[in-house]
Amino acid sequence: MRGIYLAAAGLRAEQARAAAAGRRLNNLEAAGLPGEVTVLTSSAQAFHRMDAGAGTAVFLGPGPGLVWPAPELVPELGVIRSTGVATDLAIEGPGFFVVAGADGEFLTRNGCFGLDGEGYLTAIGGYRVLGEAGPIRVDETAFTVNERGEVRVGSREAGRLLLEVPGTDLGPALPGGIYRRPPTATSAGGESRVMQGALEYPKHDHVGEVVALMTALRGYEAAQRATQAHDEAVRKLLESLGIF
Repeated sequence: MRGIYLAAAGLRAEQARAAAAGRRLNNLEAAGLPGEVTVLTSSAQAFHRMDAGAGTAVFLGPGPGLVWPAPELVPELGVIRSTGVATDLAIEGPGFFVVAGADGEFLTRNGCFGLDGEGYLTAIGGYRVLGEAGPIRVDETAFTVNERGEVRVGSREAGRLLLEVPGTDLGPALPGGIYRRPPTATSAGGESRVMQGALEYPKHDHVGEVVALMTALRGYEAAQRATQAHDEAVRKLLESLGIF
């Protein structure tokens, strides 16, 4: 029966690839949304796992084959384009902005920010952008941010942006390119540089993503045929033993 499990794992893997390619196609011109890479894990490395952000993984035992344990999506660094808008921020490097709302803290590379009614810097969805000492309040759009993430309004220091790296334990992106902040998140240190008046865009292209989508669909069809062939082989074996 191992063959049918491996074929089913192939179906799941190609389904994940196709879904990721579809999302990348949909977000090609979406400002502030980086691309994503779907990570596949060998069955020998798979493990039982359940959490609200990442879903489940079923252990198939050691041996060949692939499983798709989550979606396990790793954001891919995009390209940075100038916008000239003071509230637009981009990160050069692996860091993420940290934002917070009533439902917890989140990570995002979507620096398409604005100001709420109280003058706090906010992300899409109304999440407040966090600094090292709490939410960043600027009160007006005439503020500056240097490459270290230090925010100043005139001569007043409004705080320093909190930048973190998540590790690989990210679940699926929520609307607006926001990820639930994992417990593995740590300070980005000096690895990342903030750019004001710029946004990050995916670096994928239409042709490449259409090819990726077609390849995934053909892989899915191949895994589907393998599943059917294995099912037929098992049926014939059971018939020869007089069981079926």
